[in-house]
Amino acid sequence: MNLVSIIVPIYKVAPFIEKCVTSLLAQTYTEIEVILVDDGSPDDCPAICDAFASQDARVRVVHQQNGGLSAARNAGIEVAAGDYFAFVDGDDFVAPDYIEVLVNACKQYNTKIAACGYYEYYSEQRNTPVCVQDTVVLSSQEAVLDIFTMKNQVQVMAWNKLYARELFDKTGIRYPVGKIHEDVFTTYRCCAAAEKIVCVNKPCYYYVQREGSIISQTFSPKRLQLLDAVSSIKPFVEQHAPVYDEAYEYYVFLNNLTIINAMADSRYYDNELFSKMVCAIRERFVNLNKNPYFSRKNRLTYCVLKLGMRGYYVFRKLYKKCR
Repeated sequence: MNLVSIIVPIYKVAPFIEKCVTSLLAQTYTEIEVILVDDGSPDDCPAICDAFASQDARVRVVHQQNGGLSAARNAGIEVAAGDYFAFVDGDDFVAPDYIEVLVNACKQYNTKIAACGYYEYYSEQRNTPVCVQDTVVLSSQEAVLDIFTMKNQVQVMAWNKLYARELFDKTGIRYPVGKIHEDVFTTYRCCAAAEKIVCVNKPCYYYVQREGSIISQTFSPKRLQLLDAVSSIKPFVEQHAPVYDEAYEYYVFLNNLTIINAMADSRYYDNELFSKMVCAIRERFVNLNKNPYFSRKNRLTYCVLKLGMRGYYVFRKLYKKCR
């Protein structure tokens, strides 16, 4: 059996960590090591991590000064001994067969990455499964195109996947320290380095929805780092032109729209920033209008954006209510 290193960044998740780690130690696939990276957490997390390590030899703990999610993942990669890596966030948990499903998929389809579905988890009574309808194998090119066009067979997040160690060893891929949306910087690179990936039509990961998580916070300009992440992809696209050109252009549009919608949903009023986002879309509109990925719905959204910030915010609110 191949050893799987499960890397868990830990920071201010004391109420959730026990459920997370317990779910990992209960895996039906037993050849695992659980690496808990205490990222300078000021609560009871360090003590809880050490307690788990004292009770189960499969648990290893790394204590470090706070450096953020990327720094914690990178620290886990550096000490991991496994043939495969999996990343689990400290406030989430997984099904008992999570690792077994992913390892079996990698073996069966001879891939370096396997991904499973997940639940958007609110409570035992309220959770929503998100997964592909049928198990699908994609080439590296198809996987990258899927990310750029957000068709969601391949989700951009680091968790819900199993990675062959060589993807990180041979390419030197690491997470960008100090950035949010760190997965956008890295997941497409992992997919590009793999010859193919498999997406399994079974949800095995529980993505806990809670107030106070990085992405659920009220909008702030820090979220603009998403656009930095997207911009960082441009050299890769240019290197592989014209394969990804149209998909990437569409990806830029979608992520500018993501920022605008996040502003609207949190009622963040900054007309200058809104105008800047719309301007970035307008500059690309001539090319987008010819883009095969740019749908009728996208064109309608573009027209509504021209109503201005308050007009679009009202539209967004009505749209979400009707949906």
